[in-house]
Amino acid sequence: KIIDETIDRLKTIGGVNILFNSENFTTPKGLTTLKISGTLDYSKNKSKEKVRSNFTSLVVNFDEGQILMTFFYEKNDRYGEKILNKMINSIELIKEL
Repeated sequence: KIIDETIDRLKTIGGVNILFNSENFTTPKGLTTLKISGTLDYSKNKSKEKVRSNFTSLVVNFDEGQILMTFFYEKNDRYGEKILNKMINSIELIKEL
């Protein structure tokens, strides 16, 4: 169900030609997530021209609910994957303050 909701969200922002896969994924800091990743075309800056992009969504379940984080970068962005990996490597869930 969460996969369908995630794809529907991508469609609402104008995403088309969405190709994806999903897998259980554990971040380097030990956080268990559902990872949905793939490619899509979307209109950048509301122009008619579509841009091919990569996306990664991480779904984190915890006692009080669920967190969905989605990251995008253009397919030809040479730094996109490095930035994505740095962000994923820094994610942690603080259980108590």
